[in-house]
Amino acid sequence: YAPMVVGYGLDFLGVRSQHRLLDRTILLAMSYATFAVVNISAKTAFKEKRPDSDARNSFPSGHTGTVFVGAEFMRREYWNTNKFIASAGYAVAIAVGYLRIHNDRHWINDVVGGAALGYLSTTFAYWVYPKIFRKRVRMHRDQLLQRIQSGDTPDKLLKKQQVSWIASPFASDGCYGVSAAITF
Repeated sequence: YAPMVVGYGLDFLGVRSQHRLLDRTILLAMSYATFAVVNISAKTAFKEKRPDSDARNSFPSGHTGTVFVGAEFMRREYWNTNKFIASAGYAVAIAVGYLRIHNDRHWINDVVGGAALGYLSTTFAYWVYPKIFRKRVRMHRDQLLQRIQSGDTPDKLLKKQQVSWIASPFASDGCYGVSAAITF
């Protein structure tokens, strides 16, 4: 899930994405839901045996597919801002795919199938989103045109966004973590 988490974390660091927070969340949810449905259906239909056990749920690789959903999500959101950041998700995705094969958890065709499915699921979500949410897309386009016409710099745009967040560490009964809240 690293590319997905980084895709949201960059927003808090001031790196501008293509879509606003709510739109990105909808797009990512659509991407992952599409991937999950097709992945489970394919595992049930193909029943390919794993290389390390007798389990018959090898094809396609769910771990690889999940990380490729996140990698393509990052690429689409940050390509116009920073191509290095946008491509970094794919470095993680390729490493995950390699490690699934190296650790004898999947065959190469499982990893390639999972990667393709993850990429295609995200591509499908970005294709269908404007068709389902026409009003949000029109609103997003109108806001973009206003920003271009007003000549706002990225610093001014960040100050205009009405997204606030807070995070604090916690410790309880030997458990440690971070509690966070986002308001938009």
